[in-house]
Amino acid sequence: ERDRASGLLDGNRLFLVFDHEAGSFMVALDKRDGKELWRVTRDELTSWSTPLAIEHAGRRQVIVAATKRVRSYDPENGKVIWEVGGLGGNVVPVPVYQNGIVYVMSGFRDPRLMAIKLGKEGDLTGTDAILWSQTRGLAYTTSPVLHDNKLFFVTDNGLLSAYNATTGEAFF
Repeated sequence: ERDRASGLLDGNRLFLVFDHEAGSFMVALDKRDGKELWRVTRDELTSWSTPLAIEHAGRRQVIVAATKRVRSYDPENGKVIWEVGGLGGNVVPVPVYQNGIVYVMSGFRDPRLMAIKLGKEGDLTGTDAILWSQTRGLAYTTSPVLHDNKLFFVTDNGLLSAYNATTGEAFF
């Protein structure tokens, strides 16, 4: 058995991500009978982030944060809707979503927190879809909590970080 991130149950589909140093893939299973609905190979290194299912502008998507790319998949067929490079290695935190923006974070090597505005397709790396990014005071293993337009998380050495979700400005 291979290691994997926690699964995501969304409607009648169970999404499982297996990101390793080689042979990475994502699979969608029918929750009722376990049948494989689709499988996509992923050009990824080891990551552990649980996928996030959202609906934006009437379109369902499953977002997976990982070392090489954050990717949004069409849950019906596994096709990539959009992708963004820029997170560091061994991504663990789960993405969070609010008001058309998804927030993704890595905290191991080359830590980064990014706010990605949804609505475009394709490779969004280096475009205006990246509203802001931060590299300080980030967490390797804890996922952010989004409340009252603030992103909160506890760093690995026990400090609380908080960022303005709109501007990326640190509160403390």
